[in-house]
Amino acid sequence: MKKWLVKLNPRASILTVMCCAVLAVAGIAGSAVPVIRAAEEAGTAAETATAAGAAAEPVASESWIDELFREVLFKENPLSDQLRLRFNLTMNGEPAAEATIGWSGGAAATVSANLPLLGMKNLGLAIRPSGFVYVKAGPMEEVIAQLVAYEPYLRLVPLVFNRNLLETVLARRPYDVKLLGETEIMGRKAYVLQLTVRMGALPDLIKGVLNQLAGDSATAQALAEVGLPVEGVLQGLDAVFPAFSKVMAEAPSPIVRWYVDVLDHVTLGHEVDDAAFNEWLAKMSSSSEQEGKPALAAPPAPAPELKLEDLVVGEDGHIRQLIWRTQVDLPVGAIAPFFFPGSGKGEGAPVPAPGTESPTTDTMDSMIASHADLRLTTSAVDGYYLPTEVTGVVRINPAVVALLLGAREGEGWIMPPAGEPGAPVPEALEYPFRLTLDWNFSQGADPALLENAKLVEGEQAWAQVQKALAAGDDRALIAPLARLVRLAPSFVYAHQLLSDAYYNTGETWAAVAELEQVVMLQPDNGWALNNLAYMYVDHDLDWERGLELAEQAYALLENEPAVADTLGWAYYKNGRLEEAAAKLEEAVKLLEENDTATEEDHAILNYHLAAVYAAQGRYAEARAKLEISLELQPDLEEARALLEEVVENLKAKGQ
Repeated sequence: MKKWLVKLNPRASILTVMCCAVLAVAGIAGSAVPVIRAAEEAGTAAETATAAGAAAEPVASESWIDELFREVLFKENPLSDQLRLRFNLTMNGEPAAEATIGWSGGAAATVSANLPLLGMKNLGLAIRPSGFVYVKAGPMEEVIAQLVAYEPYLRLVPLVFNRNLLETVLARRPYDVKLLGETEIMGRKAYVLQLTVRMGALPDLIKGVLNQLAGDSATAQALAEVGLPVEGVLQGLDAVFPAFSKVMAEAPSPIVRWYVDVLDHVTLGHEVDDAAFNEWLAKMSSSSEQEGKPALAAPPAPAPELKLEDLVVGEDGHIRQLIWRTQVDLPVGAIAPFFFPGSGKGEGAPVPAPGTESPTTDTMDSMIASHADLRLTTSAVDGYYLPTEVTGVVRINPAVVALLLGAREGEGWIMPPAGEPGAPVPEALEYPFRLTLDWNFSQGADPALLENAKLVEGEQAWAQVQKALAAGDDRALIAPLARLVRLAPSFVYAHQLLSDAYYNTGETWAAVAELEQVVMLQPDNGWALNNLAYMYVDHDLDWERGLELAEQAYALLENEPAVADTLGWAYYKNGRLEEAAAKLEEAVKLLEENDTATEEDHAILNYHLAAVYAAQGRYAEARAKLEISLELQPDLEEARALLEEVVENLKAKGQ
């Protein structure tokens, strides 16, 4: 059978620029085999046959071709409300992994898996729109709530990736599409479509999309919550828009030529002509670097070729499967910078282990060449052509594992087998594998995981916490927070809130216990260390433990007046008066420079410093600080009681 070769070039140039800017919403950008499928009622097909790649006069109206292209995007890339995808991987004929991913929209998703290769079974994960996550690994199960902070990001998914935004993109027409004619590929008639990206239209496209996002209040609010205020972005864009438009207007237009089956409208290959664009991009990057500006982009790397090897046609004449071949090379040099910053450059390389040398990119590439020979099958699934099987052989040199593990452990690189000079490089090992994919658009996330009792209870408890916070009711916070930290013991924010609630209701030891959980989970949480230290010291619970924590907090937040105050107060409680006075005087200076400090902050700090002065016998200075403290906070009883003692001592000294 004749083998027909189509060179695919999915580089970071035309296909990436065009697809990311124009088609990303439709999901085409990252697909290995882009699928084009027109509506059956779209009109009469072109009749003039041409040789592959040969130009011809368009034989259909521009409006028909444009509608064909629009139908391709809408019909072949649905924004599905639900999806369930099953994976099954075997290596060397043995089961290696099986997993099922379910998606029900609104950021509700589940994953269940078994990993025999790693000896792991009954793994499960579920994420709800609130951001609460349920994790299961065998008998172990836990609710993880840190993702609550990422809830705004999750809400963006259905707000941004929608039909309205795609309509906005298409209305801007940053491309020209036309039908060149027909050709024959492996006995099948195929349309020859040519898509020209108009780079000069990109600035208007970006503004159009941003205006669309800004025009929807829910989307604009969600973007603002994640630190992307659309209005501010638009204002910033206005400042650079003229220069940006001028640069893009000078950019050559990349061209994509698609070969689409006439009957089934499935892609039989495509070619990319982006040489002029890549050359222009390289020149722009070079000139930017010469002017001391950041490079616009790195020159694209060569892409692998994808061969259409065979296709399977049913009795009705429709394509059932397409079989593709490709080989993917992964030189270690491509990933070396992630493990060896500066490797091959002479800068930033890790310190080598004794008796070893740090590798260079060239050395690693020549010694450790790993690659995979792949056979990809795409099949007709519910009217779409989707990847259903990947088979092949992965060739991996054992040196990769030794090298990367050594780098990760900070041991430099070790030549296998034992780092001995002149040791032979081991032969690469080959691993045949088979990956199958089963697509199902009638099912979504797994209800058994998504509606897990612990996960739902945690989410309900969090809703009660939000209600109590809004009401400012500390007592009402305690019960739901206690349930939440039991269900999600690693939820740091809940421990912090519960500690505050206990403290504000007089349960000091309970507040301490919750903050101890926080510093155990986050040893570098400076504010948790500071607050815990202050509780131990100020309430005379454990002065030594308080000082230890206060010193750790100060090492992390030395410019914070509250932290310096805690450390000074800890020194005082532990009898180290000179250090206490120095640190508290430092805290006073820091507080005077702090615009957000309250009168209560100044009052307490002056009281602390007065207590140290009084212990040192510096009664006049102590009285001055206490008078300032009481002027700012008249109801500070500790300061008033100390002032009476200081006055008595001054009288005794005749002052």
